[in-house]
Amino acid sequence: MSDPATQALIVSHNGNIILEQYGNGYSKTDFVTSQSIAKAFYAVLFGVAIEKGLLDDLDQPISDYLPEWKNDKRGEITIRNLLEMKSGLYRSESWNEEMFLSRNNLDFALSVELVKEPGEIFEYNNVNTALLGPVIEKIYNASPHEVLKKEILIMNFNSPKYQVYALITISVIISLALNVIRSNPISMIAQDLKKIENIHPYYRTIL
Repeated sequence: MSDPATQALIVSHNGNIILEQYGNGYSKTDFVTSQSIAKAFYAVLFGVAIEKGLLDDLDQPISDYLPEWKNDKRGEITIRNLLEMKSGLYRSESWNEEMFLSRNNLDFALSVELVKEPGEIFEYNNVNTALLGPVIEKIYNASPHEVLKKEILIMNFNSPKYQVYALITISVIISLALNVIRSNPISMIAQDLKKIENIHPYYRTIL
């Protein structure tokens, strides 16, 4: 734990913490940054929305939620396309990380052109996740962070319905877990970050 880049290490088995250590200068009350693991958290929210009847399925076009693309070819991109990183939107050599230097990340994402047919090719692209933010907000009528806190971080993970949520998006989570690049991070204490593993036992096998 002497590496200054290491904030926390938690090892758990069957939901029980068996090892918990913190880097120099950090404690269990300090926030750690999830980096792109946050994408898996937000992906699960779409399973929650389906279970609650707020969303029919993942194949709805995002033009239903982004009026800016209502009469635009890009509006045919589906929620599934964004979650699976198959939007077909242009990707720079840096995966569009320059978006984070822009004044407004969403405006940047909405300006990106369509260069491939949606649903055909996997290309890691940070704008995909940026576009999911307003979709979540319109589905739940609340900010993505508030929805995440209510539906994931403070709910009872032993409930069978929360296992369903993870099953709906398990293929998305696998894809995201294997492609961890910095984007749309969440900051929380390490023990809360661990909660995502409790949604379904399969998740513990891929993180």
